[in-house]
Amino acid sequence: TSTRSKSSNGAAQARGEIARSAVRVGGPRLGAWRSEAPAKASQATETIKERVIFAVFLSSSTRSDQAPKISKISKMSQLSSTAASAQLPPSAAAPQAGLRHHLTRTPMRILWLEEDHMALSYYDAIKIALEARGHNVSQYRHHSRNPLSGTLREGPFDAVLVGFGWMQGEPPLSLRYGNVRGIPEFSHRRCNASLLPRPYPASSCHCNRHGPLLVLLNKEYTTIPDKMKFLRAHCVAAAFSVHHEVARYEEESGVPFHRIWFGVDALRFSAGVLAAPPPAPPPPYDFDLGFTGVIRGDQTNNWRAKIWGHSWAKLRAHGLRLYSGPQGGVRSGVAHAELNSSMYVAMMRASRMWLSTTGPVDLVGTRYFEVMATGTTLCVCNRMEGEKALVYSSLGLAEGRHVAMFSTLPEFEALVINFTKRSEYEERRRAILVRAQELALRKFTWDVVAHRVERVMACHVNASGAEAAPCGGDAAERHSARGIGAHSAQSEK
Repeated sequence: TSTRSKSSNGAAQARGEIARSAVRVGGPRLGAWRSEAPAKASQATETIKERVIFAVFLSSSTRSDQAPKISKISKMSQLSSTAASAQLPPSAAAPQAGLRHHLTRTPMRILWLEEDHMALSYYDAIKIALEARGHNVSQYRHHSRNPLSGTLREGPFDAVLVGFGWMQGEPPLSLRYGNVRGIPEFSHRRCNASLLPRPYPASSCHCNRHGPLLVLLNKEYTTIPDKMKFLRAHCVAAAFSVHHEVARYEEESGVPFHRIWFGVDALRFSAGVLAAPPPAPPPPYDFDLGFTGVIRGDQTNNWRAKIWGHSWAKLRAHGLRLYSGPQGGVRSGVAHAELNSSMYVAMMRASRMWLSTTGPVDLVGTRYFEVMATGTTLCVCNRMEGEKALVYSSLGLAEGRHVAMFSTLPEFEALVINFTKRSEYEERRRAILVRAQELALRKFTWDVVAHRVERVMACHVNASGAEAAPCGGDAAERHSARGIGAHSAQSEK
């Protein structure tokens, strides 16, 4: 599993308490698992809150040398009071229900195909959210000594889900496991050996004894032809992608695709505030602008390299307090530098603004939603225009309402200076923070993403063969990023 902070370790331990209270009560399919202790879910959530607060406190003693000393007592007092008073208003009850009432739905037994990924916590985020929602999730790894066929015999499982990291596309894991490894147990050739004619259409898959196979597509900027070939060669009931071109993937693979998005751990980044505006007055800020992550040439317009190489020094010359992580916090290449996750959250919340840009093939990454969820920090990002405006609009993100945008380096520099140095911009900045956090906590939590996956999975588990109605609605509904956690387009703007 990923290297996690003390806060996420606490969350994992609390989730384990929930999982240990689940017992087998029924048959091999949907409805085979339930909880005997719903009260423990509420207790575990409170434990998670307390450990998040404590982890943020601990992080203040491990920050880099470039960080000015932050008042531990005042920040702890503020975090404790806001977390202790956090309540869910009726308007936020539906999308956040999973955070407090994980075990109100019928749980499933799920086999999760994935590798262990150091420092890439989003790989495990949906799995963790499904576990927190009460499902029994078993992980199978490429390097397991027990073959997959043997693990499947240990079932039965309600569903089998291919995680973000199963189909590799970049080193070092692609060198170890190969780019796209097949799953013979779900291949058309094995599942439909007695069927003619060939090739076998996806709707004729006869692998129900293993449960439906669902796939989380990842890294849509590399080895896409191999990934589409994988989907065509296997009995895949449904696939998910965070990219806005899911319709193209569905056409190329013949597999029904559903749009999802990257998410945020709301408890960590909002410091326990699940649905509330930022506290007033604003917290003391130690930085004006923060930026951490990797720089690579295939990111949109190579914005990160241009800002790092040109604008960063100019902003520092204007007297701005800049945070770029510990040594190696910003670096070139695909490998992420080790950055203590609790320190990452604390530094983000201690900055007035944080830079996030779209990645390869214009992917909107997790950092957008992490910044929005803080309620303290304004996300500044590159503008997408023309046909590419869909990248943001499909998610409901609007300039000046949820984020600040730029199209040139001078515009970026002016934005940062205005929002950090000019007092007349502060009211506008705080208004954006309120709307951004509300949208992030309503729509962009990992719990909401897991709910979308959960609905499709449960539909296929209950489906009665190829004649069943399409799960997730028609193509327009499946490919839309609206709906779950979003009441209407107007509500997101």
